[in-house]
Amino acid sequence: SSSSSLLNFRGGSSTALTASTVSVDNFLNAVDIFGTAVFAFSGALTAGKKGMDLLGMFIIATITAVGGGTVRDLVLDSGTVFWMEQTLYVQITAVTTLLTFYVWPTLESKLGWKDTAVLICTADALGLGAFSVLGTQKAINVLGRDKAHPLAWVLSGLVSSCFGGIIRDMMILQKPRVLYPERTLYATPPLLGSIVYTVLTIFFTSTKNTTNQLRNTQIIASIAFLVTFVSRVICFNTSLRLPHWDIKSTTKTDNNNGEDDKPSPRID
Repeated sequence: SSSSSLLNFRGGSSTALTASTVSVDNFLNAVDIFGTAVFAFSGALTAGKKGMDLLGMFIIATITAVGGGTVRDLVLDSGTVFWMEQTLYVQITAVTTLLTFYVWPTLESKLGWKDTAVLICTADALGLGAFSVLGTQKAINVLGRDKAHPLAWVLSGLVSSCFGGIIRDMMILQKPRVLYPERTLYATPPLLGSIVYTVLTIFFTSTKNTTNQLRNTQIIASIAFLVTFVSRVICFNTSLRLPHWDIKSTTKTDNNNGEDDKPSPRID
């Protein structure tokens, strides 16, 4: 059915659905598709500002959008990576790259749009929430509840959410923004969401395939999504950072792209 096929996207479950569970799965997969476009935009925009041509922008956009899920699928040894089976993801990155290349310069120069706008960062946070939940769910489905430590589930959600941006930054010779405290917290919200999903799954679902278990799973997914999304939005304009050494740089490097160090949401 169409509902079952939706769940074969970026890490969904192949479990049979009931009417009460379809809406949550459909919502998460819709946000997953939307988030893919936002992540692709981030990659294409970053590549364009680095002087890359249209092909370079497409490659970096694709890496940003599906890189985390690719690493996850390879580590989990789950078979063919998701975007090779669901080429919709590559189509989304291609269309997004073209729109970014041709439309964004006009929006930025004539309308004053910025990639730090709250609306864009909020859209990115929605995708981040979906990636975290679906990545954690993928590990549970592939590894099983009794065959892997729950820490693997958490890491799967984190990798799905952030590693595309990390690979992007490494390829364009830029400090991975999620690893440094110069900008707002980005990896922490999906990490929290993945932990919430894992803990609630351990305590509130059973190994039996029952209607109650399915309902509980959907509730857990919703809670974890909201934790990721809300915590990321809260981090937009706060000075909160993870503990780090106070290392003062005497020179301004190119890694900041000429930006100052004040808090900025910045999509990954």
